[in-house]
Amino acid sequence: MLPVSRILLSAPLQCIRCGFLNLPTSSTARSFCSFPRQSIFNSANAIRILRSSRLLQKELKRTFASSDKRKALKLREASWSQFLKIARLALPYKRRIGLGFLFLGLGSSIFLVTPHILGKLIDEFDDTKRNKAKAEGEDRALKIAKYLKQHPLALILLLVAGAAAIVGRSYCMHTAGQLIINDLRTKVFGKVLTHDMAFFDKNRVGEIVSRLSSDALVVGHAVSTNLSDGLRSLFTISGSAGLMVYTSTALCKPVTIVIPIIFGTFYVFGKLQRKYTLMMQEAVAQANSVATERLSNIKTVRILVAETRELQAYKDKIHDIWEISKKEGLFKGIMFGSFQLTGYLAITSVLFYGTHLISKGLLTYGELSSFCLYAALCVGGLSSLSTFYNELMKGLGASQRLFQLAEEKPLIPITGGKKIDEIVKGIRFEGVAFTYPDRDTIFNDVSFKIPAGKITAIVGPSGSGKSTVANLLLRYTL
Repeated sequence: MLPVSRILLSAPLQCIRCGFLNLPTSSTARSFCSFPRQSIFNSANAIRILRSSRLLQKELKRTFASSDKRKALKLREASWSQFLKIARLALPYKRRIGLGFLFLGLGSSIFLVTPHILGKLIDEFDDTKRNKAKAEGEDRALKIAKYLKQHPLALILLLVAGAAAIVGRSYCMHTAGQLIINDLRTKVFGKVLTHDMAFFDKNRVGEIVSRLSSDALVVGHAVSTNLSDGLRSLFTISGSAGLMVYTSTALCKPVTIVIPIIFGTFYVFGKLQRKYTLMMQEAVAQANSVATERLSNIKTVRILVAETRELQAYKDKIHDIWEISKKEGLFKGIMFGSFQLTGYLAITSVLFYGTHLISKGLLTYGELSSFCLYAALCVGGLSSLSTFYNELMKGLGASQRLFQLAEEKPLIPITGGKKIDEIVKGIRFEGVAFTYPDRDTIFNDVSFKIPAGKITAIVGPSGSGKSTVANLLLRYTL
């Protein structure tokens, strides 16, 4: 038998139902008795129950107050350097993502060419335009339009090919995003497991779980599906704008008026989205943290019959989420409404000005139809681009918390060191002082010696440092 020292850590606890002292065998207070909860307010036990309840109320406040004072992960302004870190997560799956981008280019090209061909088909029903085309010679787009008019099945197959490309893009990006999420969660969780106990004193377990669940999901989608949607929007906007200029430069004049308004609105609301995203993620993490902390200490809550109070504490956190959500919903409504208003104003101006050009013979019905379709695609692309920017800001805000967890170095490494097979000289404390983060001093200038092989009991009131002695011996903290 190894000559190791045994330390018994115990403290008398008082049951709030019967008022008697118990000496539990573990720190989880086994202070339940056969007295029903309704019988605690009888005259015989009133004084003892009041005294014991006050003691446990102080213990509960100390436990939860220290938990609530833990430092949450600090918020920083989301920066584009975070995006580079997120992009590195996608490198192992670059082939899958590249295939998704290939499908993206194919599908977008098909649906960008279609309005131009449809415009040529419309002009085929105009005798004046058809005779003019015969005199000047048919261009390639008109030849394709005639072929599709004679073979409508080919047009259907072209649209089916575009839809199939969208399916391929969605599948590749979705699966790549899930793989990135799995890697990120595994990396962060593995890093958290290596931290010392002081890390968990400063960071709530509920908040860490929230980072692993919701934040990792947001980051994974930001670098895969959302990035694909953003590139598709950029491709659609640039392609539509170019084809609008190619179709009719005269019709582009009313459109250029609303472009500064659109981008100004985009810039202002983008900054607001970043702000509210960070606030929302922090509020959700705090609500999850409160739920996790209270459920982890459910025995203490049950002892003090504090279910109603803890429910109210959780409701307060949920109300904070509601307040932020109201502001976020209002500004999102204003943003999307502004985009819709400017977009419809631009299309209405195009229609009125286009009919004026048609009356002067400077434009055909087919060209006006093509231009309006491209304008609608451009407006839709701008709306999708705003959604992409909002989701990207969410991803940047969520990633900075995850990278804080992944990059923080533990104070006490879990590998290396010297292996001790047996304790031959006993345990010795000399002038030890210790304080937990955001708590009062546990003890100061404590000295004692426990000889090897001797059973020693350390007895004291709650909060005197009995468990701290064991934690220091196990190197849970420094």
